[in-house]
Amino acid sequence: MARKAAQDGLMGVLDVGSSKVACLVARRQMDGSYKVIGVGNTASKGVIAGQITDMDSVEQSIRQAVEKAEKMAGERLDLYTLALHCGDPASEVLTVEVDVDGQVVTEDDIESVMTLARQKATIDEDREIIHAFPAFYMIDGNFAPKAPIGMYGKKLSVNMHLITVLAAPLRNMELCVRKANIGIDGMIAGPYVSGLSTLYEDEIEMGAACIDIGGGTTTVSIFMQGTIVDVKVLPIGCNSLTETIARELLTPRDKAERLKNSEGGVIRAAIDDRVEIDVPIIGGKSDDSDARRMSRSHLTYLMQNHYEFLLREVKKHLDGTGFTESHAKRVIITGGASKAERLEDLAGSILGKNVRIASPALMAGLPISAQSPIFACCAGLLVYNELKPVDVTADSGRKKRLRKPARDGMFGKIGSWMKGNW
Repeated sequence: MARKAAQDGLMGVLDVGSSKVACLVARRQMDGSYKVIGVGNTASKGVIAGQITDMDSVEQSIRQAVEKAEKMAGERLDLYTLALHCGDPASEVLTVEVDVDGQVVTEDDIESVMTLARQKATIDEDREIIHAFPAFYMIDGNFAPKAPIGMYGKKLSVNMHLITVLAAPLRNMELCVRKANIGIDGMIAGPYVSGLSTLYEDEIEMGAACIDIGGGTTTVSIFMQGTIVDVKVLPIGCNSLTETIARELLTPRDKAERLKNSEGGVIRAAIDDRVEIDVPIIGGKSDDSDARRMSRSHLTYLMQNHYEFLLREVKKHLDGTGFTESHAKRVIITGGASKAERLEDLAGSILGKNVRIASPALMAGLPISAQSPIFACCAGLLVYNELKPVDVTADSGRKKRLRKPARDGMFGKIGSWMKGNW
């Protein structure tokens, strides 16, 4: 079967994580939205804490996930859009100003100031810009919540939110995908698209943080007044919790994973001392008939310690952005490790915010099996392509590109403004 390109109305999206590789194939509808027609999901091998450690294993994992999705869709695609978690994504802020000489601000002026911002960006030699979002505009020193086209003024300025990554991990991920005989249509920051698929529009406007807890990493994205204002990838996930459970309870790793997902909670309760669980032993019988019985409190203790540490690391980052002391009250948690019992309560007590556990928004054609937090990034990639936010970036050939917006949003201020005004 011949591969098809995006112009045929098809779109493929790919999320390569530390514990799983997820893939969706979708078809564009008449209203511009996407209907999912293919789903693929396989265990990820060769990625630890978001970093590639075995390129051949990563290539094979990608091939398997894509083949499953394309088989279900009955289509083959040339290009896929990739969610990017590697390379230590970081947010930076750049401000530039141009003269408009008292004339009416035009669309060309907006494009010029954003292109100038991209040209003036100075980053470390070992990093590359993957996104450049206009966070907010100023016209003669006055805040403009959206591009001030049609307004008179002398000075037009824009604050650009740049998202950068280390170049070497980026190139390694590109190489793995291309070795799997898959073309790359674009690479979008994973923390960003997780938020797009799980936050409500009002949450994005009023201010919210999205925490995506995966196997090897935890990503954090902050949204305010309609746009993303900060991203971070922490090298902490819940694969290490599985290892801890296996080691401390002397059980095989696959059994430890099952115990973590089906038996454990993250807040110890008095009843845990009275509830017993079966813990399979290493080298035990295949039917686990010789499993040991022990109090659930042992498992809960291990899980609570791990999640408390993880959430405190998240809080350190949120504190540094000014989000913790801001008026924004909502934190959304998603990802494959977000389903732990009573995580909502534990996170609320540590982060001091109202917490909601979220799966990706319902999307046409998305089967029940894919309506899970592990598909949050893939679903977000489809949402991103629907919205087409303004993103002045440079491709691998350093060619500047402007994506015009499908809609105007309220652009939030970044960095120090967050600390002073939230």
